[in-house]
Amino acid sequence: MTEKISNWSNNKSFITNIYKPKNYNEIKNIIKNKKKYISSGKGYNYGDSIFSENIINLEKIDKKINFNLEDQEIECSSNITLNEILDTVETKRLTLAILPGSGNITLGGAIAADVHGKNHEKFGSFCNYLNELTIMCSNGKILKCNEKKNKDLFRATCGGMGLTGIILSAKIKLIKLKSTTMKIQNYYFYNYQDLTKFLLSKKSIYSITWVDYYSIKGNNIRAIYSDANFSNHKDIKKNNLKIPNFVISLFFNTLIIKYFNLLFFYLKKFNKTSFVNYRNFLLPFDYFSSKKKFYGKDKIIQIQIIIKRKDLKLKLFEFLGKIKELRMDCFLIGIKKFGKKNNNFLSFPDKGFTITFDLVVNNENNKKFATLINELSNKKFKIYLTKDILINKKIYFNIYPNAKRFLLIKKKYDKRNKFHSSLYSRIYLENK
Repeated sequence: MTEKISNWSNNKSFITNIYKPKNYNEIKNIIKNKKKYISSGKGYNYGDSIFSENIINLEKIDKKINFNLEDQEIECSSNITLNEILDTVETKRLTLAILPGSGNITLGGAIAADVHGKNHEKFGSFCNYLNELTIMCSNGKILKCNEKKNKDLFRATCGGMGLTGIILSAKIKLIKLKSTTMKIQNYYFYNYQDLTKFLLSKKSIYSITWVDYYSIKGNNIRAIYSDANFSNHKDIKKNNLKIPNFVISLFFNTLIIKYFNLLFFYLKKFNKTSFVNYRNFLLPFDYFSSKKKFYGKDKIIQIQIIIKRKDLKLKLFEFLGKIKELRMDCFLIGIKKFGKKNNNFLSFPDKGFTITFDLVVNNENNKKFATLINELSNKKFKIYLTKDILINKKIYFNIYPNAKRFLLIKKKYDKRNKFHSSLYSRIYLENK
């Protein structure tokens, strides 16, 4: 079936052939020919890693969950969403250790991007809790891998953006869920020095910092740091409210967003301490009714970088200043703390702070993005592949030291280069 698809941020669309196999044998039959493929789940992706001439969508594969309560482990098919896993394991007072911004992504997508949450400094990223992966290689052979068996395939697949094979299932280590309630403590900032000093000194288990881009003027800034942890407060049920698309479009546009941010900041000042269901805090994008309408009619490019702890005061100020200098519109800036990196070749997190910018795409900004990306590359900022749509081969090899090693492993398990995406073309094949 030929279909036009777009990514989550609506910054790019692609005409592709979509295959929807119902079982593993059908997948094997599909990949027998000489065509290039990438597998997909729900399509919650900011960049172009989900685009290929041919897409194998796994939604029609039977979903399976096997629970090992004694070992606190669950084995799931890769097309199951994180929310479906949570709905199952919460009944046993267990949960996933790592949750990104949305629980509507599939398990396979979470592994391919090695997603992280608001607790990376203490808990690491999603693939730190994988006990085993089952993968179909380009020759149709199904392999199991972990840190002991087929270790190179395991480390290349975790964070490998679906380029090593088709993830069929995984065994995941769960953690105890002592409470469904989190206590949120907000801290408010009006200048850059106070914010960075606090970020460098504050110890949190779960945290996120929101910055109002339109408040930045010299040293002046409006920001909210939200510190969170599980609480002994009585269990609070998940709020299943869905915000309609027209409400999103009303506020998330370049005319209104600066006033919305101002209102948001001062309304939050009346809510310094609150108690919420943990899924509502850790999965905020689940509030929105349409995955492709969060940003209204505007298209955005999200850039996510890492700044080392020792460089935070200087480089964050420089980077914010550069965006202001380029006169770019920015809907959202988020800051999270990262702990040490894992052993996976293309996983993004590394010790320091990660900064996320949702920048508006328009005709005036196209050249500005090239200027911004080149400057980030020159200063060797690491950029998250899952969100990226801009970096080229030269930049990629400059900021990902294991790029060549990953390619060697891909060639070992995908000799025909069967698994291929727009991202792969951009960072491995093109020279610009």
